[in-house]
Amino acid sequence: DITSDVALVRLYGVRIPVLKRSDGAELGWPFDTLDIERFTA
Repeated sequence: DITSDVALVRLYGVRIPVLKRSDGAELGWPFDTLDIERFTA
């Protein structure tokens, strides 16, 4: 729940980050299997 944190609301708004790599890249919903394959390659 990000609604109580103004900084997180500004950062994410309506985007839902689901996966995050060690380099900081995030994959947000919606995505499909091809997006996951590219993100994890």
